[in-house]
Order: sequence, then C-alpha cells, then structure tokens
Amino acid sequence: MFLCLAVLPATGPAKEDAVKITNRRAGQTARGQEAKIFPDSSWRIIYPRLTSPALVTLGGNLEVTISIDHKTREISERAGPIPEARIRPVCRSAALAWTNLEFLSLARTQGRLELQFHVPARLGPDNYDLLVRIPGRPDKLEASSVRIYRPTRDYTFAVVADQQFGDPTAALDQGNFNPGLYHGAQGNNPSKSLADQARSELEMLDPLFVLDAGDIVFGMDYKAEYAGAQKYLGATRAAIFAVPGNHDGYNLEKIAISRYWPDVAGDMLMCGKSLLVSSIDISDALVEMVKCLIRNTPRLFEWKDAADGLEIFQKTLGPLEPAFSVPGLDVFGINTYGGSRARRAALAVPFAWAGNILDLAAKLLPIDSARLDRAKKLLRNAGAPLVDNYGGFMTMSSLERLKVALCKKTLVNRPHHTIVVFGHQDPRGNLIDGETTRYTENKRFPTNPFGLGAFNVWDFDGQWDSDPSDRNGVESRENNSGTGLLKILSPCADYYFFGHAHEDVNDLITKGARIAGTNPVAGGDLHMVETTTLGASTRGNGYRGYRLVHVENGNIKRLDFAPDLGLGSIPLGNLWMKDLPGRKYTIYSTLPRAVNVRKRFILDASSTGYDFLDKHGKRIPISELSDLGSKTAMYIETMVPAAKDTATLFKDLAQNKIDIKKFRRNIAGKKKAQTISIETPRHNTPPLPIISLLNNRPLVRGEKIRLSAASTRDKEGDKVPWLFWRIGKHETSGTNVEYRLQKAGKLFVELTAFDEHGARSMSSKTFEVLSKEQARALRKGSTWRIILAWSAILLLIALLLALAGGRRSRNN
Repeated sequence: MFLCLAVLPATGPAKEDAVKITNRRAGQTARGQEAKIFPDSSWRIIYPRLTSPALVTLGGNLEVTISIDHKTREISERAGPIPEARIRPVCRSAALAWTNLEFLSLARTQGRLELQFHVPARLGPDNYDLLVRIPGRPDKLEASSVRIYRPTRDYTFAVVADQQFGDPTAALDQGNFNPGLYHGAQGNNPSKSLADQARSELEMLDPLFVLDAGDIVFGMDYKAEYAGAQKYLGATRAAIFAVPGNHDGYNLEKIAISRYWPDVAGDMLMCGKSLLVSSIDISDALVEMVKCLIRNTPRLFEWKDAADGLEIFQKTLGPLEPAFSVPGLDVFGINTYGGSRARRAALAVPFAWAGNILDLAAKLLPIDSARLDRAKKLLRNAGAPLVDNYGGFMTMSSLERLKVALCKKTLVNRPHHTIVVFGHQDPRGNLIDGETTRYTENKRFPTNPFGLGAFNVWDFDGQWDSDPSDRNGVESRENNSGTGLLKILSPCADYYFFGHAHEDVNDLITKGARIAGTNPVAGGDLHMVETTTLGASTRGNGYRGYRLVHVENGNIKRLDFAPDLGLGSIPLGNLWMKDLPGRKYTIYSTLPRAVNVRKRFILDASSTGYDFLDKHGKRIPISELSDLGSKTAMYIETMVPAAKDTATLFKDLAQNKIDIKKFRRNIAGKKKAQTISIETPRHNTPPLPIISLLNNRPLVRGEKIRLSAASTRDKEGDKVPWLFWRIGKHETSGTNVEYRLQKAGKLFVELTAFDEHGARSMSSKTFEVLSKEQARALRKGSTWRIILAWSAILLLIALLLALAGGRRSRNN
C-alpha cells in the first residue's frame, strides 16, 4: 500500500491563433472510419496542453487534436493505424498505472487530426497526464493536461499571478503573511519553496480550475526557467489555464562583437589624429577625440535575438490565449503583452560579478560577515532583465479577434452565462502615478535609463510605431490598445482578472461610469480584479498569496477572502499538512477564516475498505471514489477551523501597522488543526454485485441492451454508491445502464461495486450476441416451429373432439 499525498485540485481547446470555446470540434467521422495517417514521427499535441487542459465530465469524451509537420508526405488511401490515448492520475510520490481510453472517432481537417476518446466513468474527479500514441512513432506526453470533474454549478476557482520562478527578490522575504511550512524548506532556493507551498495549498483547497494571469518565469534564462516551470506545473494537480505576462514574453537579446570590428577599430585609432594637429587647441582636440570614440563605440557591437519568450511559452506550456466553458461561466484568456520583438526587447544582466566587488569591499571596510554571506547568496544567481516596454500592448488583429469571440458569445448566452476574461496587465493603465503617466509611450531599446520612472502598466505607440504591420498605427494616451480593450470589456464582460502590479485590488465599475479618467464609459457592470503576487516582490498593499473565487448556481458570489481585514487574496504560507506515524495526517491553519479542504488518498484496493476519522473519532464520509485497478483513490472533504485571535494580527499587518517578524512571532502558536486518521474496519464485508439483463429477447448486434445492478446488496446494510461497468471495451457507471451491441459473438460484462467504506468486489457474466443474419434465421425457424406447434395443438384438439363425438354416438 502507498499514499499519494497530493490534495485534489479542482479543467477546450485553445488555439494559438484564435480564441475559441473548448470541446467544440467539427467534421468528426463515424465511429471506426478508416482515415489517412501521416507516416513520419514529426508530430505534436495541439490540444490539450499543460496550460490549456481539457475539461471532461465524469464518463464523458476527451477531444485530442494533433498536428504533424506540413512537409511530411501523406501515405496512400489505405487505412492507417488507429491512434491510442492513455491517462493516469498526477502523483508526485509514485508512478501510477495508465488507463487506456476507448477510441471513438477520427477526422482530418487542414493537416490536423481531430481524435475523440471515451473516458471511463470509474476514474474520479482529478487531474491526469495524457499519453498519445500513434503506432510506429514516438509517444507524446502532455503532463497534467486532462481534468475530470463532476458537473455542478457550485464550485470554486483560483486566480494566481506573478509567480516569477527565479526572482531573486524572493530571498528578501518581504510582504509575507506566512508562519507556515515553506520557510527554509528549500535552503538557498526560496523561490522554489514559495512555489512548493503554493502548489500544496492549491491542491488542498481543490479549485475546479486555476487562472494564471502571467509572469510565470522571471526572464533571465528562458531555457532553464521554462524547463523548471514546465516540470513544476506538470506535477501540479490543478487544471491551470495560463496567459503570458511581460516577464514571460521578453525578446531577450545579446550583445556580440560586430563582424566589422577591424574597420571600426581602425576608425577609432584615427580618432586621435586631432591631437597631432598643432593648430588645434589641446582641450578642443580631446573633446573631438572623445566624441569620435563615443560615436564609433556602438559600431563595435551588434544586437542579436537570443530567445523570444512568447515562442518558448507556446512551445513548452501552451497557447497564448486559452478559452473554455464551465457551468455558468465562459472564460477567455488574452495576451496583453503582444506586439513585435522590437517593442519587447530586453537584455538579461547577471549580478554574480557583484559578489567579487563585495569580497573586495569586505577587505577594505568593516562589513558583518553574516550580512555579507546573505548578500552574496542573493547575488549568486541573481540578475535583472533590463527592458523599456514592460507595459501592456495588444495588436489590432488580436483586439478584433477578441471582440468577435467575446461579444458574440455574450449576445448568445446572456443572461445565462457570466463572461470572465483574464490577462496580465490592467488596460486602465497606471492608476497611481498620475494621469500623464497612466499610459507610457513606447521607447526604443536600449535607452537610458531602461524604463525607470513611472510604473509601466500599459504602453502605446506614439512617435515610434513599433510594428507598422499590426495596424495599430500611431496611438495616443486617449486612444490606444488599452482603451480599445476596455471598449470590448465594458459592454461584453462581467469580470476581468489580472496581475502585474503585485497588489490586491477589487474595483466595481458600474454601468455608465467612466472607467478611469478619459477612458470609455462602462457599457455594463464590470469587476476589475487584481490578484496579489504569488512569489515575486510585493508592491503597495500587496503580499504573497492567491485568490479563491466562489461560484454558486453558476454565478460568482464571493471574490475576497476576508475583506473586513483587508485581505482580498488568501495569504500564502498559512495552510500546511504534516504526516504523523500510524497513517495520521494533520492539516494546520493560521488563517483568520475557516477553509474547506479536499484530500486525496490512493490506497491498495481492499475487500474491507477504510474508515477516515477526524480528531474526535467521527467518520469522515468518502465524497468521491476512483477505481485504479489494483489501487483505489478516495477523496474526503473536511473543514479546518479558523485560527483563534489571528484576525487582528492580519488586519494590522495588512495596514502596515505591525512588523513582519513580530507578526510571525505572535502568530506562531495560534494555529488550528484538523487531524485525519485512516483505519481498517474490523467487521466490514464487500457488497455482492449482481448483474441482471433486462432484455427479454435474444441479443442482436446493433440493438441496445439494458443491464441492471439493482439487486446488488451489502451484508451490513451499507449503501453501494459506486457501481462501475465494463461492457466489452466500453466502461460506464450507474445502477441501470444501456449499451449498443457492436459485434456478434461473446460479450463479456463485468460489474465492480464499492460500498461507502470503499470495500470492493466484482462479478462478471458472458452473453451470446447474434448477428442480424442469425437473428433472422432464428426468427424464421421460430416461426415454423410456432406454426408446427399450433398445427399439432389444433390436430390434437380435433382428435379429442372426434373421440368425444364417437363416445356420445355409442352411448346413444
């Protein structure tokens, strides 16, 4: 037996070049239709992806889109191999078995293959890795890209922003409300500690999905940072939909020696010729020489593109603008850091060399060794991406595409669906530094002083058109892509979630009000919701945390965690779990509000099941169950109470009335806990599954059969809430099920039953299925047999009547 202790997180396709609603596919062929397959191995999964996962209802169908290099030659009209798909639950502590999915259909559209598979109903609500296989070609794996969920109009979703893997300011440990688990957990890597803590908490709170508003990486070394982000997100049991932020989208450049450097060096040597002219004053000659050197120095170097963050984002994580639908909500992601490479140009400048300066300073000045070591530790892998234009920008084509998708969707679905949009930057611009700096004019990189000054929230093309092909033209502070986005959001969206400024904001703009200064008048009520930073430095009223949004009956009902305390987001680091000996687990909280936790345990399949007990010995019911063959995943829900006397501490800290260190010292002993222990019932036996066939005629290919498990009973009188069927290759669940017979011959039916403790038992039956020809022959033979039988009966009756008549004659 083993436990996979990752709490259940609460997920389509989002194309790279268009905003579309998920799970909508056209042109699918009939079941089993033969189709051409590309022969070479250069193929990839387009959907689902790591940051654009598939949302599949229990026992529903999974749609997969794959693409193969357009240069690859197609094979002839003969049928190709049927693609296969497998999924397995995301689990960091152990590798679980793969589950084969039932292939349903295949269609080809413009060089892409649209595949559809049936997901077994025995797999419970969870996140799954996806493996796609085309025989004879390398397998493709897309981690944590499938989310199975139970349809409901009551759920939660989370919003995160500004993780910034690799941000050196995480070592400064400012703006944290966290006495919890992660402090010191990763030694010299506080950024990873923050990420691990965030992952643990989100999995315990179990949102249906997570909206990541960007700045996933920092922007110093995209190759290493995106590889780390891909590994981290792929091991997270949450359906994460992500858009890029400015740190994700820089076009990192590098400086190289010009190939014309010998000529330039010769020209620079000639700069000193003015000193040789005796008629020129020496001071004037020096000035001319310096001017000449300055003029020629840039010619020694040339700028080269090293890595485009947006391209790497799409390659490693997923599309830039995912979109999907869930009960009550239509969600659209937008890339607010678009535009040309020129406007996104940046230079990654490492600070490791500063450690050598500190060593030299330590020899000359009385510097405390502990402080010196801390500073050198911070600088060891530190640096900063220098960039002018880190504010938002959208091309005209992107705005037009969003308007078509968003406003058309609004007209169709209102008032039944809430429209949610999420991006990285606030299209209202900088609301803090004044009207004249609300929108910042694009600068050419490199400039001086590298965009320092007012905080860039949104940029516009002024005198410099950064990309003439984008049709934005020359913009102004009054009319730019930011105000253009607002003109789409205000009449067509209900909520806009974003990050970027590392603060916590929830603004309601009512219909008819000016959104900000000279910006458009709101066409409808619009909530502008900013989520604080998850792992980067803090700003303003920001702190490290994430937002949990509550949806009731398909409508967003609660956005803020504790508004009376100044906490819109949940402060990171105040919810953690500890393993105890003897299969006991304690969840601690120092939060000022109670939180509902949903926990997954993967245990060995058992004929007696398991009991989950709280600290008072009361049994915690199993809310969901997933049959993994030799293992069983069981999900429980429990409430962790609010910590006592912490509300005032959080309120004071949110208002900057208390020091962080003092806060931690005061809150450390105020945690509340919920203990979960797992025991094996002593006298529990598994239920007895009974398969009943409700059809009262022979089984014929192409017709439907009805099967029932209504006679299944449990000896102890326990409920039997989970009944899983395997009918041939098809898997489903329920007390009564229907199945269309696919072929003649033997049909194997298997029924697995679980009681409310998770005790498991299984039974099976084999039925004979006739072909249509056999059924016709049987019916024809039956007809003759019926005629002969009736003839015999009539003949017998006639004989009996004749005998009776003869007896009466003799008696007379």
